Amino acid sequence: MDTELLDGFIAELKEQNSTVFIFKFIHKGNEEFYRAFHNFYSQEKSLEINEELYIKDIIARYEIDRYQQERMKIDIMYRHPDNKPVVEEYRDILLSGISRETFQRADLARLRRLRTLGIRNNIPSVLFDTLDELLLKGKRIQEIEEPEYLKETRSILQGLFFKDRSLRRHIIDEDIIRLIKAKQIAYSRSDKGFEQILLDTVRACDEFARKNNDFTLLEEFSSIVTYFDRYDNVFTLLNQIAFMENVDFTEDSLRSLLGNKKEFDKLNERLFDDVFARELLINKYITGYGRRKITAILKGIKKISSGDAALRDVVAELKMIKDEEKLYRLMRTALKERMRSFFPGLDPKKARSEIYVKDRGLDVTVIEPVLLGGGERI
Repeated sequence: MDTELLDGFIAELKEQNSTVFIFKFIHKGNEEFYRAFHNFYSQEKSLEINEELYIKDIIARYEIDRYQQERMKIDIMYRHPDNKPVVEEYRDILLSGISRETFQRADLARLRRLRTLGIRNNIPSVLFDTLDELLLKGKRIQEIEEPEYLKETRSILQGLFFKDRSLRRHIIDEDIIRLIKAKQIAYSRSDKGFEQILLDTVRACDEFARKNNDFTLLEEFSSIVTYFDRYDNVFTLLNQIAFMENVDFTEDSLRSLLGNKKEFDKLNERLFDDVFARELLINKYITGYGRRKITAILKGIKKISSGDAALRDVVAELKMIKDEEKLYRLMRTALKERMRSFFPGLDPKKARSEIYVKDRGLDVTVIEPVLLGGGERI
């Protein structure tokens, strides 16, 4: 770098017959600080306690002021090959937004995503804050109001559209788990925002493919959507079994469930239970039989995985519970009809109250649970 600078300087002077003396003054303390910090930071992008003490000793010996320390640290952190693409992408998005005098949702999502990548890569936030100060000149970026899980969804998926291809590879298992849980929250709240983000993303991928004749983004997005399809398949199957009576649970159904669970387990062994099992078992609308069927499936999956049961064993147990549930419904219906034959006016609430008052020894609201154990009242 110094040689190029000197050659350029002499060429501009156009003094071929002259002798030029150039002196370079180097602050010894700053140079020692720079080299030491560079050597320590370049290995793990962090400093051990003994390395920090070594740096502090240099600062004390040469009385290096805080401004010079921060300036050199930022320069070293920025030039690190893992940090530079992230910081430059962040800078380019800021410049693009400033030139348009507005930041679109996609811009905000990408800035958020880059800061997340910065945390993962141990890039100090001061690098991003410094860029904000230099380029925004005191202005603040106005965030768009929406739930946190949607912001996170948008920022992860916008990572597909970074200019630097190396940054697109940073969608890891942890991000897929966050997307799955965001989908779960959106569904529980009947929030269509999650699906809208998916639609916006696939449109952007499709547009990119048409303009550049490059289908890599669509392929990468499709690999993410596969997990959402698996989620929908598992969610639909388990909810049908839990809340519907006449659902056939076959060996193929169980085999599909096992295959999907295996893929979720690759992301995190607790994900399947957290997203599906726990939510179903605490659902206040699930019946006693629905809970028994889900519990039987979960236990059956564990037995199959350990080799203690076959597919047909679990399917047979589900069929037994299903037959028992059907018998219970028939008995319950017959009992209700029988009660109506004794008390024709039983349906109206007032009539039931009068019967209760006349004969306190017969509380019709508790007869059926005691006799049938179904957990429901007439």
